[in-house]
Amino acid sequence: RVRRKRIKKKKKKKKKKKSTGCSIIQHNYRDYILEEKYITDIAATATASSSSSASSSSSSSSSSYSGYHQIKALLNAAHEHLQRNEAGEALQKYLGAIQSCSQEGLGVKHAIRTRAHSGAAHASIELGQWESAATHFLQSVEGFEVAYPDAHPVKAVEILLCAKVLWLKKETDLALQYLRRAFNLLEITHGPNHALTKECMRKEREASAELAEIKRQSQDSLDCDD
Repeated sequence: RVRRKRIKKKKKKKKKKKSTGCSIIQHNYRDYILEEKYITDIAATATASSSSSASSSSSSSSSSYSGYHQIKALLNAAHEHLQRNEAGEALQKYLGAIQSCSQEGLGVKHAIRTRAHSGAAHASIELGQWESAATHFLQSVEGFEVAYPDAHPVKAVEILLCAKVLWLKKETDLALQYLRRAFNLLEITHGPNHALTKECMRKEREASAELAEIKRQSQDSLDCDD
């Protein structure tokens, strides 16, 4: 009996939770950055308003928070559609979020708007709409530079995807510029031996060779005309 009591008193060891993985950590980190930047902008707006009128400050702040929740609802709905492979519906929600950002006066590099452009780019890829994907990636990359001023894996991958889409659109010169930016970041964030870093390096070499060939053919054409 004593032995049974001792066994009962023994605390069960808690099982360690498995790591959620790098992608989840990046996603949460990005959301934290976006929330913080948006709230900071709201606070700045409210402070500026309060200096002129207390009542106008209150209504401005309330309106801004209302707009934020509307945009957040659109982004969440878009993400759910994308998870269910409903890229068309997702793209419409992301475009709605971008439009709401414009109505709220959020700049092109604002964190919330950047998130919407990034989502729209990924949805466009699923639909095979390369022109749309390139347009939104070019916007999101510039926003990511503000959200992540230092080397960060999320920014590195976003720039790589942008470069690949530009290459598919035959914009080799611009694609090469973005491949070089991506490679410099990936070497730091993922390491030189990572599959993405190696892929980026390979594509950079191919793009360089392709661009050199285009220039050579152009020069040959000019020589023939002479």
